[in-house]
Amino acid sequence: MSTDAVGGTLDNDGWKNMWDKGETDFHQSTFDRFLDLRKAELLGENRSVFLPLCGKTLDIIWFYNHGFKVSGVEIAELAVQQFFSENNIECKVESLQTVPGKLYKSIDNKIQLYVADMFEMTPELCGQFDIIWDSKAFVAINRSDRQKYINTLVSLMKKEGRYYLASIDYDPAVWPGPPHSCPDKVIVSNYSGRFNIEILKDADEVMKQKPETREETPVQKHEYDTIQSAFQASSYLLFRWYKMTLK
Repeated sequence: MSTDAVGGTLDNDGWKNMWDKGETDFHQSTFDRFLDLRKAELLGENRSVFLPLCGKTLDIIWFYNHGFKVSGVEIAELAVQQFFSENNIECKVESLQTVPGKLYKSIDNKIQLYVADMFEMTPELCGQFDIIWDSKAFVAINRSDRQKYINTLVSLMKKEGRYYLASIDYDPAVWPGPPHSCPDKVIVSNYSGRFNIEILKDADEVMKQKPETREETPVQKHEYDTIQSAFQASSYLLFRWYKMTLK
């Protein structure tokens, strides 16, 4: 699939190009607030975590500092390089043998970030994990790839593991994605076949309350230069977390 900005799709080269150009408004300058909110729940005996489409998120540092073995995958090598350099973590790099890509590892091997295609990840390559930490990764995936994405993550999840997913719900008329607007019905329709789903409403970040009706026709995406400006134009904006376990 090729990149189609108007249609809301990005291929691997499109994502790498965004990192090369510094168009990374989606990157957060701190770790997700949900980590501290659910800290007691997350810090169980089994502490291995996998972050799909991890970029250079500081969630990695939070998990690392709390004793987790952290793995992630990111197609843009620049993002992984910046993660290690900006956090002053010495790393070693090796080429992957079974799929195209590289593995960046901290010296203590507790952080392992794969520069590879998300859909190339297998248990044989990277193992299976106690926690899948999907902090707005599903919302970045092209709609046509969603089931393949879920199947990949199911294969990387231990049978008794937990899958935490963060979504965004906004008026899709103002921005085609990514990130895509994913209200509850989208999460349920894509995940309910494989997962038990718990909506963690206590963790909601309601930036703008969703109205019962919308009278004004929103301006289309081409009127906005950034996702932030589109979010500001949306009549509603909600960040929501879900906790899922395998059926």
